[in-house]
Amino acid sequence: MKLPEWTGSALWGAVAGAIVLAIVGFNWGGWVTGSSASKIANDAANTAVAEALTPYCVAASEADPSLPEISAQLASSGAYLKRGIIEKTGWATPLGSERARILKLCMDMAEALGPAVFTEQSIALQYRRDQCETLKAINVPTDIMCGEDDRLCPVSRHEFMHDLIAGSTLSIIPGAGHLPTLEQPKITNRILEKWLRM
Repeated sequence: MKLPEWTGSALWGAVAGAIVLAIVGFNWGGWVTGSSASKIANDAANTAVAEALTPYCVAASEADPSLPEISAQLASSGAYLKRGIIEKTGWATPLGSERARILKLCMDMAEALGPAVFTEQSIALQYRRDQCETLKAINVPTDIMCGEDDRLCPVSRHEFMHDLIAGSTLSIIPGAGHLPTLEQPKITNRILEKWLRM
């Protein structure tokens, strides 16, 4: 059987077409896949950040005395404004994001005071008298504030003081250690503002 003359040209054309199709198709498919993969990765990263911040944000919002006002503001705002409102509250500030700056500030203060002051303060702390009776005698409005993660003066010590001072309130600030005024200034200030209005 004899093949027509155009068969060879048709076969070479089909092979060349298949090669061109494969090159163009794979490249185009790669662009689409690469673009889709990049979008999926960005979406996953945003979701991971939101998941990591959500428990902290919820804890910080529950400790904030301005929660009702801020919730009302969020409810009445458009979606494009809500992020700014949350950022302004400080609720979504990741734990430790300010740690290096605060640590440097503390070290600068300690170095400026010098080792003699540190030694004197340490000795004074060793020999100070028990003040439980003094705390029991307090009869003015008192708010005891502490950082949730304070290792120097843990929450249990603040709870003990709260139990000794009749009528006192206890404010535990999430995401803060021993220096809540530096670590969570917005939440600390809102607690102070509410307490001053009492």
